[in-house]
Amino acid sequence: MFRSPPGLPGVDRSLRRAASGAVIVAVRLGDRPVASVHADVIDGVLAANGLAGAEADRFRRAAWRALDGTPAPRPRVPSPIEAVADPPSPADDDRLDDARVA
Repeated sequence: MFRSPPGLPGVDRSLRRAASGAVIVAVRLGDRPVASVHADVIDGVLAANGLAGAEADRFRRAAWRALDGTPAPRPRVPSPIEAVADPPSPADDDRLDDARVA
């Protein structure tokens, strides 16, 4: 859950965990650049969910893309030619014939 402003004087962001397990992220909105507020919200989500490392990086990139309006990169799909395995070479055929004889 998010709220504003933080209950602690002089802070831009605070995080409180209730006995029920709920997490409350409070962010100060006034007299701050919008990008700073966005960064605090993103960091609050990371902290509240215990995200770190690569997982946190993925979330952070996705959140900034969403705030920026930039579409997520599409996964690279191999072309049909790349998806086909290399045909066996004549040397592979000889090894297969030797294996069948043995």
